[in-house]
Formats: sequence, structure tokens, C-alpha cells
Amino acid sequence: MVFVTQPAVPSFPKVANRKVLSILSKTCWGKRTVICTVHCLLTEQQAYSKADLLMSRKLHRAIPLATSVLTPDWCYLQTFRQKDSPLRRSNARNYNQRHRMKELPPLQPRTYVWIGNETDGIIESRSEHPHFHTVRTPSGVVRRNRRHLIRVPDSATDTAQSDYYRSRSGRLVRPPDWLNL
Repeated sequence: MVFVTQPAVPSFPKVANRKVLSILSKTCWGKRTVICTVHCLLTEQQAYSKADLLMSRKLHRAIPLATSVLTPDWCYLQTFRQKDSPLRRSNARNYNQRHRMKELPPLQPRTYVWIGNETDGIIESRSEHPHFHTVRTPSGVVRRNRRHLIRVPDSATDTAQSDYYRSRSGRLVRPPDWLNL
């Protein structure tokens, strides 16, 4: 159903818009749908914004589109992508260095870990989400990011090294070899 409005007096288009709105709002459609329909019918959308001209396409659409339609239609798109990919890799590397990002190795099941300031636990399995592990703690089973899990050294290696001791912070302290202690 398409309504074409011809305002009686060209200098008063708002009066015609109000009349069309009042007629359409009494139909079974919702008010928002009516306003959008009237807006599309009564306004000419042939003007292009700067963003539309930059991307060589109309950007704001209410209808879902395929991603192939959203790619810009530039004659130099391949050249741009070739020059842009090293720049993106460089930016990613700089960001990762600046924010101490590194890929941590996954922990194996039945590994003892320390969870931040909370408590210690045992790894049950890797979660279905990347970088997450399921950990059994005394209070229950929790899911934690790998970054927050610190591996606890095995107690068997600590007992074999009787010369070593642990400080209050948990650091393993060993005397220097030149002391011959």
C-alpha cells in the first residue's frame, strides 16, 4: 500500500504530513513503522553524505544486506589492502608489546594453580571458550582466564631441594653456590 501525498498548499508540507500520519496511525501498523514509512515517502533521499561518497555506496539502510554488497567499490582496493595489511600487523605488534600481551601455554588437567588473591585449585579441563580453564576450588568449580592462573610448582621438586626455602611471598630462595653452604 503506497500513499502519494500532494499538499494542497506547497508552502505547508507539514500539514499534509500530519494528515497522512493521522490516517496511517489508525491502521493496524505500529506508530514507529508509520513514521518511518511516511518519512521515506515524503522525503527525497538523493543527497549523499560525505561518508556515502567516501565509501561509494549508501551507508544507512534498514534492510539487511550481504557482506559482498558492503565492500567498497574502489579501483585501487587491491593496492590499498596490500599496503594496509603490513600496517595492521605492525599496529597489532606494537599494541601487544605496549600492553604486555603474550600467548600463554595452556595448562594440563590435574595441574595445581593459584587463582589470584583468592585460593588455589586444580585444573579440570579447558573451557570451550579460548584462553579459559575450568578450575576446581574448595568453594566449587569456577571458570577463569588463563592469565589469572599461576601454576604452582610440584611439591616433589621442593622436597628434593632441601637447601632451598620459600619466602613469605612464595618465592623460592636458594643460597648462592660460592658460599658453599
